[in-house]
Parts: sequence; structure tokens; C-alpha cells
Amino acid sequence: LVDMDIFWNHSITCGVTARLLASSVGSRERFFIAGLLHGVGRLILFSQYPKESAKVLSYMNQGEDAALQAEHKIFGFTYAQLGAELLRQWKLPPNIWKMVEYQLNPLQEKEFQYDASTLCAAVNIANYIQPCTHLRINHEEKISDRALQTWCFLGLSAEIVESVMTVAKLQVIEVFNAIR
Repeated sequence: LVDMDIFWNHSITCGVTARLLASSVGSRERFFIAGLLHGVGRLILFSQYPKESAKVLSYMNQGEDAALQAEHKIFGFTYAQLGAELLRQWKLPPNIWKMVEYQLNPLQEKEFQYDASTLCAAVNIANYIQPCTHLRINHEEKISDRALQTWCFLGLSAEIVESVMTVAKLQVIEVFNAIR
């Protein structure tokens, strides 16, 4: 159900982007960790429930919100909630697993609103940085309402997002070079 190279590329891109967006925050490495692990719940669902997960993925052509609604209907929870619970069980600090838990509704949780909004924005931006993707952030209709709300909350303009993307691409290459 998933190409692991693409999954980990996206996860590292999310981590790098979240850390960049949180540049003014102390201990910003936790944003990298949350970005890196934001989708771990999907891996659990894919491996443990492949038929149900394939059904959820079939809704992606209708948009991410449709797939999330299907996921909640089929499983009773989202991949973000499952991933957060795993991270909680691993005894990661709440300032990491709460980010993962609220990434799909970042403005809902007051205590972790900034953190979750940063992760939500990072995930959305990372979607534009996928290998061989040359999308530009210049048409609001291509950007989800969730992303626009978090970008507004964080004070991000299209120009800032474009420059974050440029720096993130370079840092992702550096991370992969360090891993190799």
C-alpha cells in the first residue's frame, strides 16, 4: 500500500520543514521528531489492516478530508490519533505526541495550538516538496482550508512558504547524505 522510500522521504521532509517553521522556538528538534513520526499511525494501519486501508486510500481522489472521514468511519479513529497513542506508549513527551495527535485539527487544542499548527503546516508544505514535484504555492484553490487556516494562524505568506520550501529541499538532501 505504500512505497517506503516515498514515505520516509515525506517524513524527513515534514521533520525538516517543521523544524524550519519553528525557528524561533526553543528546543525545536522536537518539531523535527514530530514531523518525522507524524504518519507512523498510517504504517500501523497499512500493515495490520491492509484491506480497510486500501478502502480508505480509494477516497484520496476525493481529497484528504474525504479519506480522513472514511478512516474515522472504518476504524473509529484517525491515523494521527493512533500514531499519537503509539508515541505516548513509547513515553515520548506530550509536547511531541500532542503535536501528532492534533495535526489534523490544530486549532482545536489551545495548549498545543502553535505546535500542532506548525506540524500541520509542515505536512502540507512537505506535500509540495515530494520528489519530482514542481508545484508552486500561488493558487489558493490548490491549498486545503486546514492549511490556509494554519498558515494564517502562523502568519505565513505564500512567499515565506516558497522560501521555506527552498531551504527544506536543501536540508532534506543534507539529511539523506548524512544517513548514507
